[in-house]
Amino acid sequence: MKPTFSHVTLQVLLLLCALLAFSCKEDKEEDPAPDTTNQLEYNGQKYTFKSGLVEDYGPLSVFGTTNTHHNYDFTILDGTFTKQADNSYAPTSASSTVMVFAELFSPGTAGFTTGTFTHIAPTDNDDDDLNDTELESKYKNKAYFNYALVFIDSNNNKTLEQTDIILIATGGTIKVSGSAANPTLEYNLTLHDGKTLTGSYTGGFTYSDETD
Repeated sequence: MKPTFSHVTLQVLLLLCALLAFSCKEDKEEDPAPDTTNQLEYNGQKYTFKSGLVEDYGPLSVFGTTNTHHNYDFTILDGTFTKQADNSYAPTSASSTVMVFAELFSPGTAGFTTGTFTHIAPTDNDDDDLNDTELESKYKNKAYFNYALVFIDSNNNKTLEQTDIILIATGGTIKVSGSAANPTLEYNLTLHDGKTLTGSYTGGFTYSDETD
């Protein structure tokens, strides 16, 4: 004969089900949110960055005969940097699959200042065909960048080379916050293939003085 449940047994089972449901709900609520720190997304793929480099080229003249801006070059990648014999830095061989480079100019000469930097496209001759009046109108008091490049390893050898994918920014912004010595970079770039690169990096930077 098929066994039957007693009333008490049914109550116990219902209580156990309720406790299990509550426990599962608590576990679900306590699941940590995915870590998006130091991640940039391009074409549906997310890349996690590990190293940053800032090259300080100091004050320079964008127009006229006196200094007008301060130039920092920022590079981030998912591998590491190696110091070269000439004291420059390069991606360590067989360590990187993606790198983002940006050449930023902040207005003023007292030092690099944080803020939102907007892409301004140079002319076909890299602005060499513009006179000082035209250059002043284009760049005066502006935080900007002409060039931001994305390098992606296309042959899976973890070494970034000229034959790999190179994407050029044609629009967008890069926001620099925090201190100039230890900034956070937020990227919102449109690239020449029509796709976007978005995300942020705050993992720390190696500083290189290039003013000599």
